[in-house]
Amino acid sequence: MFEHIQDEFDKAYPKKVFLTLSEVAELLACEPKVVYNWTRRPQAERRPPALMVGKEIRFPKNAFLKWLCEEQLLGGKP
Repeated sequence: MFEHIQDEFDKAYPKKVFLTLSEVAELLACEPKVVYNWTRRPQAERRPPALMVGKEIRFPKNAFLKWLCEEQLLGGKP
C-alpha cells in the first residue's frame, strides 16, 4: 500500500520534499480542514509529522506517507 501511495504522491509532486496542507488534501481527495484537524489531535503521537514555516504547515512527504499508512494499519488507534 505504501509504495502505491508513494507513487501517486511522487507523480503529482515529483520534486517536492515538503507538501502543503492543500496539496495533501487534494491528493487524499478530502477537505483541507480534515488534514488541519489531524495536526491538532490531542494525542501528539497521533498527529502527522509536520512543521510550521511562518504561519503555514508543511508536511515532509515521505514521513507523512509513512504516518498515513501506519495510521490506516492501526485503524486510528494509538
